[in-house]
Amino acid sequence: MQPAPAVSFECEDGGAWRAVQALLIAVAAAAMVRWLAGWAGLLAWPGALVASIAGLGVIFVVWRRERTPAPRLTWDGHRWQLRSGALPAVPGRVQVAMELGSWMLLTFRPEAHGRTRWLGVGSAAGSSARSALHAGGGAGPEGAAPPRAG
Repeated sequence: MQPAPAVSFECEDGGAWRAVQALLIAVAAAAMVRWLAGWAGLLAWPGALVASIAGLGVIFVVWRRERTPAPRLTWDGHRWQLRSGALPAVPGRVQVAMELGSWMLLTFRPEAHGRTRWLGVGSAAGSSARSALHAGGGAGPEGAAPPRAG
């Protein structure tokens, strides 16, 4: 089996994907604050008010913090690399976590130790990106990268 041809595309880092991330973090923070308010003996409505304010504050902080250039994912025919802004490219493994029609959620795990990145990829990435992800460029179920040529 031949590896997929080289491809490079920009991942979604704005709009809906950032909103979903901020909302999930805010809901978790609001739930924790609501639990603490209940534990401290606050009545239902003051606790809910405090939790809502905390959730909105977290959304604001996360939204402001996440203003970075969209990451670029590159497949050179042998391995994936992720470049974020002016930082050097980081080699790693890519796996499709979810595919919803024209939108995909990917995980990028660096070869060296580092945190796993969740990346949204829309239809703008095109069919060549999908081919690379599904036909040898994307990792298998265990997260194994395709064998190197040579």
